[in-house]
Amino acid sequence: MNVNKLSTDEIRDLFEIAFADKVGDLYDISAFDIECERANETIIVYVKIAGHADTPTMDDFRQGEVKEAQIIELSRDDVGDALFMLDQEDTLYLSGNDYQLTYRMED
Repeated sequence: MNVNKLSTDEIRDLFEIAFADKVGDLYDISAFDIECERANETIIVYVKIAGHADTPTMDDFRQGEVKEAQIIELSRDDVGDALFMLDQEDTLYLSGNDYQLTYRMED
């Protein structure tokens, strides 16, 4: 994916749709926020999840038990495809049942 042709807002919007389709709908994760930033020549996406009784825990993501969440693929005809890998070690506790996942774009 030629990310230089996309704003961080466009990447965030694409990621939000892909995450909801691949992970959110499957695991009843409806309360999440996406942030996106450029770091050197890569893109980092943060997914803040408001956990509740029916959602996977932070440890489920950290230990790789949520298989569908390991790779999120973005695709758009005019710029191509990109893979974002879950950085399990960078999964952070926020508060209560809330936590943050970190995805890094693969080269």
